[in-house]
Amino acid sequence: MVKRYVTFLIDADGIIAGSISKSPDPRQPDTDHELKVIYSDGRVTVIGRDDKLTRVIAAARWRTGQLDRRTLAKDAPRLSADRWVLIRTCLAKHVDGVTPGALLPEPAKAVREVVSKSPLKLEQPSARFKATVWGIMAAIIAVAAVLSTAATTTTAPPSSSPVIPTPPPPPPPPDEPIEVRIMKAESFKDAFALARPTMTDSAEAFTPGAQLFTTYAASKLRWEDVDVAAETTFGHVLKDAEVERGKRMCADGELLTIQRRDLGPRKIYLGTLRVNPADRIEFIAIGATGELIRGSKARFCGAVAGTVGRTVAMVGMFDLPENRTPIVEQ
Repeated sequence: MVKRYVTFLIDADGIIAGSISKSPDPRQPDTDHELKVIYSDGRVTVIGRDDKLTRVIAAARWRTGQLDRRTLAKDAPRLSADRWVLIRTCLAKHVDGVTPGALLPEPAKAVREVVSKSPLKLEQPSARFKATVWGIMAAIIAVAAVLSTAATTTTAPPSSSPVIPTPPPPPPPPDEPIEVRIMKAESFKDAFALARPTMTDSAEAFTPGAQLFTTYAASKLRWEDVDVAAETTFGHVLKDAEVERGKRMCADGELLTIQRRDLGPRKIYLGTLRVNPADRIEFIAIGATGELIRGSKARFCGAVAGTVGRTVAMVGMFDLPENRTPIVEQ
């Protein structure tokens, strides 16, 4: 169980205003100069953009004001010392409650990732020393031969030496932050299962849980993930959204609103689809939208994220030829 959780975005000037959250947050770096830092029960994960790809680029352990065991992902851009100092300062303030002025400097061994040492100069052993060593080795070989012969003919008595207990294995490392696990999810169902516990119904807008699932959908959602036989209906969702959450369906209607939003390097679209006078969908649309505008007729397929007031909330795609390719790339 996670004891403490903090996430925030930083750039060269420090923490980006309004980005600090004590719960999983779907926001990702918008530029190559921004980083997302996630602290989860002692584990620090750094997410960045590398050639327009959002991914984990570094990790470390946080131990009372110190960043230990820093590691960089394979082929990831190297983080400058100033970036590590900024990350450490922010974590000290928002995890330990330590102001920058009271933060002790890191020991040199914690700062250096690689410590080079000069080879030691060893003195040459004397002839007498060599002779002694050879004599000891010969005696050891002779004793080993006698013991081996005795072991084949007799059974050795139980040893009276105390048995040294085997130390317990080290505790397993804590789970990666949920944002990272969702980004790494291999399928639609796996990603939704991770995001589902954070999804709730809202009276005004999509919950952070639905937005969290969108971080997976924005880059990996495929048309075949949502183009399935109906698994639920409007009536069932409005009756008990918790039971129906994650089930999929399609609906035809008229667009009342549609507006582009960006999630990192990906484009997503938020809006409302009126299916009939009684039923509407508040959607997060992934992929292409073609020439769809307010008033257009459209077919939307997706997964139920819950309700927004008395409207069904869904994450999915519009039924367009551009979205029927294996992977939607925008």
